[in-house]
Amino acid sequence: TPEGRLRASGLPGPAHAGTFASLMPHRHPEAAPAWDSAVGHARRYAGGNADEPWLVLLGPPGAGKTRLAAGVMIHRAYYPTAGPMGRWWVVPRLMNALRSRYEAGSYQYTLDALLAAPFVVLDDLGAGRQTDWVQEQLYMILDTRHMERLPTIVTTNLTGPEMAPRIADRVMASRSSYCLVVQLPTGSYR
Repeated sequence: TPEGRLRASGLPGPAHAGTFASLMPHRHPEAAPAWDSAVGHARRYAGGNADEPWLVLLGPPGAGKTRLAAGVMIHRAYYPTAGPMGRWWVVPRLMNALRSRYEAGSYQYTLDALLAAPFVVLDDLGAGRQTDWVQEQLYMILDTRHMERLPTIVTTNLTGPEMAPRIADRVMASRSSYCLVVQLPTGSYR
């Protein structure tokens, strides 16, 4: 069932209500054109009609990045022919999971599953402490998914200069044929 696919994806429960149909117009009229454009990109990606396998949603806290990524995941749960169902990870929680599984001896299994997943959402890239270990893990994940051209959505409120250079190279490569970077408008969507 769609609900079962959503539960298995790891999408947080409250986000399950975030369908594209439930999206409201942006509350700030001056931001409406940029918001409408971002929604259009997310809808095309959800429907499997995007040219790029990666979608990067960039904007300040509250801009609607997570909401749009959840809309993609929900659409794919209800319309499986639109594209592969995937796995949702909030990046700081992913790093904690990898660290604890490393100590438990199941790190490689977890990492391999993430690297090979047909579709992944990495929510809140840049949140949490950016230790050398975290940056190394993120680079390995992003680089592998990039090299394999695996569908990936990244949400972040960091700009390229705020990211570690190797991470920014993978996430912000908007001039490539594999990644579309969408800047969401300022002003809270919440």
